[in-house]
Parts: sequence; structure tokens; C-alpha cells
Amino acid sequence: MAKSVVGIDCSGILRVIIKRIRYIRNLVVFLLVWAIQAAVTGLFFRCPCYEVTPGNDIPYRRFSYSILWFVVPAFLLWIISLLLLERLWRCLIGCRNRPRPYPDQGCHCFWTTLGESLQAPVSWLFLVFIDGTFMECSMAYTPSNCLDTANTTPANLETILDKNTEARWKSAVIGLSLALVMMASYFLVLVCYKCCSSTSYYQSSYTEHIQNIEEEAFADAAREENYPVFKARWKALFQYGTDQDWTDASSLPFTKPVKKKSGFVHSYFQGMRFGAEQSFMDIEILPSYRAVTRENAYENKDLQANGTSQTHMHNANEKASKSDQDGQRRNPQKKKHATRKVHMKSPHETDQEESEA
Repeated sequence: MAKSVVGIDCSGILRVIIKRIRYIRNLVVFLLVWAIQAAVTGLFFRCPCYEVTPGNDIPYRRFSYSILWFVVPAFLLWIISLLLLERLWRCLIGCRNRPRPYPDQGCHCFWTTLGESLQAPVSWLFLVFIDGTFMECSMAYTPSNCLDTANTTPANLETILDKNTEARWKSAVIGLSLALVMMASYFLVLVCYKCCSSTSYYQSSYTEHIQNIEEEAFADAAREENYPVFKARWKALFQYGTDQDWTDASSLPFTKPVKKKSGFVHSYFQGMRFGAEQSFMDIEILPSYRAVTRENAYENKDLQANGTSQTHMHNANEKASKSDQDGQRRNPQKKKHATRKVHMKSPHETDQEESEA
């Protein structure tokens, strides 16, 4: 067990952090949004000082300006959250060209992705309402930055400050109500999801651990399986590659047609596309050289063995037919013997019979 100098169990702390990584990530996102809101409110936002027109309690221009600062940053944070969500791209990749029917999980994927992506924009709205600067700009007669204390009487100044305080108070109430509604909704959805789950607590925990182990095993197996092949291909490129081969190796995978046989590294991805008829081993690597892999070597050995066995079989059949013809000439009264055919077993058939035995 890994311990530091003071005797603290570092591995235990690391396991706790990994187990609670989702909550830590949510806290980090909230702190980042808080920093962005403070920077925007203190450095970039300035409420325009438009005069109040007669008969209009809320200046339309200031109201529209404040609404933009409410909506646009929240929308941008939502788009960024969607782009950073791995679950969204895992649901979308290949959904149009999947070769077999998958279980209908579109509804589950949609609601899960929507719930995770709303954290940043909801945090922005909550912090903006709690701060109250945008609400004061949109509702107050004279915002704080437009207040001229030198030319304002004390009575009017007190009235204006009371109106600004009232606007900030209303904004804080809206922010707290929004936080209460979102937390209650999240709690109810989580309780319903857990109650309707078909697995127990330890089964769910076991599934999460298995998924992490599966991803690690996938990375290790992919490297062990393909590293020798790609290493041989790069050696072939260094030894026999032309300028066109280097150009093909430097191109992006999606810029090459599926049926194009020239290429180097990206031919592997061409063979893995949906509906691709060519396999990875059947695609030519270089026009002047083809890397011999383990499967190709076995295939060449089998072809040579089959060719040798067919030659032996042909020679044996010719010898048998000649001996039968000589026997018929010597004994014409006997029945004509059928041509004997000798079946020579190939090494592949011999190995198969031994494995079955």
C-alpha cells in the first residue's frame, strides 16, 4: 500500500477522488462559470445610460441589452458543454450507417446528454440573478453607474437607491428559485432512475469498474496487435517508399476514397469503415512493396503446400494410368481397370486431422 512520509494512504485517497470525479468535475465547472461571470460583470458589462421616456416604466433599450447578456453567454456555454461531452459523440458516431439494428436508446441518450450539458448555462443564470447587476440595468430607472449624485437631491437619491435595491432583491429571489427548482428536479429524476433500475447497487458498481478495465484492455490489445504491423509498414516506407507514398501517408483519413488501394497508414481505417468490402490485409500498402505480415506468411505457406501436393497428385495419377494401360495390353481378357487416383494430403489437412484427433 502506497504511503507518503507522514503515513497517509495515497492510494486510498486516489480511489476516493476517482470515485467522486463526477462531483469534483461539477464543482470545477461551477467555479469556472463563477469566475467568468465575475469577469464579465466587472470588466465588460456597462449599463447604457438612456433617458426614461414618458409613459414607459422600463426603458426598452436597456431591457433588450440586459436580456442579451442573460441569454447569449448561457447559449455559448451550452454549446461548449455539448462539444465537450463524450457521451454525445459516442451516441452520434456511426448512427446513420450502422450495419445492424441497435437497441433504441435515442431517448435515454438525449435526456442524459441534455441534463449534463445544462449544468454550465444554469450555473450562469443562477450567478447572474444572484449578482443582480443585469436585472438592475433592465428594471431600474437610473442604474448605479448612471447615477449623478452631485446633481440629485437627497430625496430623489434615496428613492433611486431604493428602486435599485428592489431590483437586485427581485433578481436574487429569481436566482434562488431557479436553483431550488433545478435541485428538486435533479433529485426527483435521480430517485426515479434509481428506483426503476434493474440492477442492484453492487451490480452497478461492478459494471462501472468493468467498463474502466475494458477501456484499458482495449488500448493495450490494440497496441500489442497492431504495433508490429505498422512498424513493418513504416520500415517498408523508409526503404521502398516514393514521393507519392509519402504524400498518401501524410494525408488525412477522410480525404482518401474507400476503394483506393494506394496509401499507407490510413488503409487500416478504410477497411474498418461501415460497408467496406476490402479487409485490412487485402489493401496494398506501397505500389512497389507489400509488407508481409504473419497472416500473409501463413497464407503463402498454405498456397505453396497446396501447389506441391497438387503436383504430386498429378504425377501419381499419371503413373497409375500408365500402369493400368500396360496391364490391359498384357491381359486383354481381363476387365478394364478403373484409373486409380491417389489423394495426397496437404500439410494443412494433416494438421487439421491431428487437431481433430
